[in-house]
Amino acid sequence: GLHLDLRGENTIGADLAGTGLLFTGGGSLRAGGINVWGWGGVHAPFLAVREDCSVRCGALHMGSNAGEEGILNLNGTLTVDGEFWLQNAQLEVSAGELHLMGDASVERGSIIVSGGTVTLEQGLWLGEGNIVITGGEVVVPGGEAGLITENGQVVLNGGTIREP
Repeated sequence: GLHLDLRGENTIGADLAGTGLLFTGGGSLRAGGINVWGWGGVHAPFLAVREDCSVRCGALHMGSNAGEEGILNLNGTLTVDGEFWLQNAQLEVSAGELHLMGDASVERGSIIVSGGTVTLEQGLWLGEGNIVITGGEVVVPGGEAGLITENGQVVLNGGTIREP
């Protein structure tokens, strides 16, 4: 894994990739894309953006073919301008802001929002798993109907889901 202690404004023109990425330090990072995959001895990839950090990328892809669920943990700010795709991963938003501007898909996994703001410009598709909202705010075109779950459900037990 890679731990980046961000200070000031940082830019990486290419994709940033690995089996685990941790962003801390209070600065910002702009990257072409972020790819986090479980392979080799790492079966459960991990990506975290901690408080006071801001990360923006063109696309974000994360997953594991090894069968163990990866974790994307957010209590800072993450903006994805293009495609957001998770495979066999759990998205946890406890604070901060997640802004997905392009297509947002989770092949298999779960989404847990307990705080912060999640803005989905084009809705979200979840193939298998649940979306659990216990706090925070989810902003999505169509409101709850913009959260599509094929083999799962949306559980609202606190927090709000609203249209933009």
